[in-house]
Amino acid sequence: MTQDKMIERLNKTPLYTSGGEQSDLPEVAADALKTMQERLAATEAEHQDFRLQNDKEWRAKIDYQKARVAELEYALETETRMRKDQDRRLEAAEARVAELTDKVEGLEADLDSAVEVAFWHGATEWTRLNYPKQFAALKCG
Repeated sequence: MTQDKMIERLNKTPLYTSGGEQSDLPEVAADALKTMQERLAATEAEHQDFRLQNDKEWRAKIDYQKARVAELEYALETETRMRKDQDRRLEAAEARVAELTDKVEGLEADLDSAVEVAFWHGATEWTRLNYPKQFAALKCG
């Protein structure tokens, strides 16, 4: 039996005291039950409000953390992209250095050959003045 039906039944049921007078006990009980129902409804509403407020706070905290994670992921992607660009530029620079090193070594070999040819064609004084180490090696060799 629901509480509303119980209240209705209590209000309709006459109760008499031992002296034969009608008692107001059913009405008092019905009023008390009704008051308890109202309190329970108010408490449930308050609980629901608290739960909703708490849910909102947690949702806000979760949303903040999600936004922070997204920011960190973006920063990480940006940093990764920048590092890859730096690596590509570094690889290009290293390739250029290797290319230039080869070129310098080739030019040095060409210069050594030219100095040797000049020495063997009579430019001994020029070789001695401008390339003394090569001159000594060529003179001994």
